[in-house]
Amino acid sequence: MAISLPKAPATANERTLAAWKMEEQTGITGAAVSLALPVDEGAGLLHCWVNGTLVQPSTHSVSGQTLTLGTALSPSDWIVVHYKARGTS
Repeated sequence: MAISLPKAPATANERTLAAWKMEEQTGITGAAVSLALPVDEGAGLLHCWVNGTLVQPSTHSVSGQTLTLGTALSPSDWIVVHYKARGTS
């Protein structure tokens, strides 16, 4: 789930906040999670939780719009991802 602003961000603070995205997903099998936007990998800003537990950064990787976890998810798992999207600031 990506949240869009109703108008273009006008201030530096609005642009910074608009770059942050939050997505919730369930029903995923496997270790790959597709995100709506590419992650700004240079910023190193990505946090994900699986079933309410923060996943350690050393156990996942990101490339473009794909987050790869260290362990596979089951369809009942709930994942929440907060990240800075590339090209949105």
